[in-house]
Parts: sequence; structure tokens; C-alpha cells
Amino acid sequence: MTMLLQGGYIFQLKGGTVSFQPGDIRLNGAYIDALAPGIKPLPGEEIWDVKDCLLLPGLVNAHYHSYTNLLKGTTWGEPLEIWSTATVALGGLLTDREIAVSVLVGVAEMLHAGVTSCLDHFPHLPRLAAAARAYNQAGFRVSLAPMLSDVYEHLVVPGVAERLPRELRRNLEATPPRSVQDFREFYLAALQEYHQPRGTMQVVVGPNAPQRASMELLEMAAELARKYELTIHTHLLETKWQAMAARRAGSSLVAKLDRAGLLGPKTAVAHAIWLEEKERALLSERDSLVVHNPASNAMLGSGRAPLIAYLRENIRVALGTDGLNCGTSHNLLETMRWAGLLARLEEPDYKLWPGVSDLWQMATVNGAAATGWGGVTGKLEPGYRADLIIVSNNSPALAPATNIPAQLILNETRLAVRDVFIDGRPVMVQGRILAFDEEDLRREAVEIGRNLVERSRPVLAQTDALREAYEAAYRAYYLS
Repeated sequence: MTMLLQGGYIFQLKGGTVSFQPGDIRLNGAYIDALAPGIKPLPGEEIWDVKDCLLLPGLVNAHYHSYTNLLKGTTWGEPLEIWSTATVALGGLLTDREIAVSVLVGVAEMLHAGVTSCLDHFPHLPRLAAAARAYNQAGFRVSLAPMLSDVYEHLVVPGVAERLPRELRRNLEATPPRSVQDFREFYLAALQEYHQPRGTMQVVVGPNAPQRASMELLEMAAELARKYELTIHTHLLETKWQAMAARRAGSSLVAKLDRAGLLGPKTAVAHAIWLEEKERALLSERDSLVVHNPASNAMLGSGRAPLIAYLRENIRVALGTDGLNCGTSHNLLETMRWAGLLARLEEPDYKLWPGVSDLWQMATVNGAAATGWGGVTGKLEPGYRADLIIVSNNSPALAPATNIPAQLILNETRLAVRDVFIDGRPVMVQGRILAFDEEDLRREAVEIGRNLVERSRPVLAQTDALREAYEAAYRAYYLS
């Protein structure tokens, strides 16, 4: 079954330039079949009128935590290590249905912002089935990255363990981490159940972070990735505290990933703020990607990733929005703006500032590569999967339309998305999501939020002593 999108302006990213050229697009099932001006309709072909609209590849959110969509407003002004004490506790309270609602709330926001694909770095392994069902319900493209971790968090950050009350530490360590074999069996089952790279869902190997995983666990992750040709995704050197801990121990977390066999062209590392020059060189040598999360890096005070250095060193960069209790929104235009403007603060030579095409490449082609869909999505070209968005061209931000690609980044608040196709199927038409009722979803999310406030009180009270230890250690490191 073919469909002709007729009369639009097609996004083109070629040779370091980005533009919109008049033309039509023919879809054939899940794929883009042809792009050209004035394509003649086939007999009986469905015609989709996109006159004067912008046709873009769907944007890719390459680092994201879906469970945080229901935790909006629960934190403000805390650094990562302190922030995580409450976030871990709150996330662990969510039921299967609440996880599904959180996934769909994120999907709704992303679709309206022109995002058609995400990598969900997912910590709550028992809830993975609920998340997968929700993504399938929505028809959204997702790379599921269940987190791997077998090191207690309070042992990762210097100065915390010795500040914990003895009884609290005993309680924290009373339950042993999952074994490497348990993780292997979990992943094998997940691959059997959810890995559909010819569809819209795949499983990604997702170590939480190299400091939170034993070498045995990382090597097992690398073995799975090799055997099943999986993408790899991990947090890396997000805070100065993490970098200090590694260097105090005389180790390099980047080198640890490399020794485990986890660096390569199918590996994406999130944040990557506090790398030394030789560590960046190793990423470049292995052709691994960095997923830049400028909004959450700023909100948590983690630092500013050296974006210009990454571009100069030919390291591919994608973009992520992280979580909504440690960032702003899932509007990737905003993320592009953050990335482009913050980079200017690190480099006085304006000729090195990220260009318009650099930022669009991060949000499309590089995002697809970072999430395991490279060569499949991220471009509007024949043979690519038909993940595309149709955007109204009548926004005040485009009046006058002097340089549309630049104006969308700098002047538009959010893409005026009219229609969204994923894998050749319309999932949003005239601004209305087809798979679920947004107002019903909103009401359910509000009710869950009210209930969660009450349910969380005892759990948060139990984290007070843990939080105090983290705060004391933080102050000793940063403020003394």
C-alpha cells in the first residue's frame, strides 16, 4: 500500500548544509520509496496533502528515562548524587500501570515535539514488560536499555559509606545485588520477548555506569552485545565527583569500558562531561558516540560537556533530554538550542561554534546511530524507514522565513507538528494522537501524582539519613 505526501518542503542534510527543498514523498509500507518534485500519483494511491508544510525526519531522543515523567516537580536545585537518593526511592514505588502511564505521558510530549524515537535507559527491570507494552500500544520507536549494576551506590561515591549510620549501611547491604548470571538470564528473556529490530523495538545493552558495575558484569554485557549485535548505552563521567573518585583510585572509567570490550561504533555514552583529553581520544579511536544532555547537566550542576572538543575530535554527538525531574522537557528543539548556545561559552573562536547542520545532525542521523537505528531511520531517503514529521510552516517564528533550519533552532519554541508517521504508519494526525486519549491519560497521571505524594512519605523519610550522608560528603568535597 503506497501513500503520496504531496506538496511539501523536504528536509535535506547534505555536505554540511541543511535546507528545505520543494517535493513529494512516496511511502511504501514501512519505507520511504521516492522523493522528488511532482511525483505522479499511482492509480488508487492515497494522497496526503502537505502543501506548504515542512517534512522532516523524526527527531531522536538518545538518552531518556521514562519513569521520571510522573516525578515532575519532585526536585529542585540538587546535584546528581543527592538528587538520586529520593529519585531512586520514588521510582521504585511505581506500579506496572503507573510505569505504562509514565511511558505514554512521555510519548505524548515527544510526538507533539516531533520526536519519533527514544532510547529508554530503564532502571526498574521488573517493570520492563509494562513499559514495552505501552510503547507498542503507542506505535512509538524505542530502544529499551535495561540497566545493569551490581555495585552498591554508597560505595561508588567517596566519603559516603563512612558517613552512613551503621544500621543503615547494614540495611542497604542486606540484599545482595543481582548476580551476573541473573542479569544474563534477564537479558536473554528480554531479547526473546522484545527485540524486534525489523519493527519498532529493540533491546540495548545498558550498563548503568562503569563505576556501578563489576568487570565481570561489564564483560558479560560486552559478550551479549557481540553475540546478538546489540547497541551499547551507558552513563559516563557525569560529575566531577565521579571523575575524582576514578582518578583517586588510579583508574580510568573510559579505559575500563574499553578493557571490558564495550567501546566501539555501536556504543553511546551519556553525559561524558569530565573526560580527560586521552579519554576523549580513546572514544574517537573506537568511533563511539556521546549523547549530550545539556539541560539536565545544567539543572543538576554537573558541568558543561566539551561539545566543541568532541566535534573537533570527530566524535559523533547525539542529543538526549534525560529525565523530567532533572531536566526541562522532551522538546528536542530546546535541547538543540541549549547545546548550540552553551558551547559558545567554552570557546572564544566563533568559527568553531557548532553550526546549524551540526545540531540537526545530532538530532537526526547521529541520534539514530546512537540508539541502534543507524542506516534505518534519521534520514528522508529511499530505503529508510518512514519515520517522519509534517510541520506547519505558518509559525510566527518563520515570518520571514529567511533561514528556516536556523530559525527553528533559535526562534521556535516547539515544532508546530501536525502529523507524525512511524514505520510508515500515521500515529498523530492533525495534532491528535491516534493510539490513546490524551485527556484521559492526563487525568490519570494527575491522580497518580496525588497518590504518589502520600505513598512516598514513609519511603522518603527512610532516605533522610542516606541523604544526610551524601550531603555531608558533597560539602566536604566541593565546599570545604
